[in-house]
Amino acid sequence: MTGVNAAEHAIILQYHHVASDTPPSTSTHPDLFQWQINYLAENGYQVLPLTQVIDSIKNKKTLPAKSVVITFDDSYRSIYSTAFPLLKQNNWPFALFIDTAGVEKNSMHLTWDEIREMKSHGAEVFNHSHYHTHFIRQRNNESEALCIDRIRKVIDLTQSIIEQETGS
Repeated sequence: MTGVNAAEHAIILQYHHVASDTPPSTSTHPDLFQWQINYLAENGYQVLPLTQVIDSIKNKKTLPAKSVVITFDDSYRSIYSTAFPLLKQNNWPFALFIDTAGVEKNSMHLTWDEIREMKSHGAEVFNHSHYHTHFIRQRNNESEALCIDRIRKVIDLTQSIIEQETGS
């Protein structure tokens, strides 16, 4: 991460699980996550909200040197239990991409109360589809128009649930 001083971009760090007992392919060990947070703090990185970075890039505004965004995909409980306390301690914003059907599905997933608590401490909540759907393929015998309509409905449903549960 050295030498990142350009004001036209930001580094986006993306996580799924922050745990030692989840699939290695989508997990960051808690000790490594702690090390990464310490590294960012000790080396002058500016952790920014995703919306601020997007707005700055769209409007060709400069970003602070060493800008970083922290994001989490899906709705895994380890985000709340392991990552959130460290981010909260540093008063850092972060982005949650929530698959709404996963929320409260089982003990591996966040609850809406946990999401609302994280939101009150700087989390931005974004749409990651309802069932964590992969939208890259049309279904058999599905026209392009029907495919687009299906995708739009899933995205709209998910956004509606997020807005109802979090107020945004």
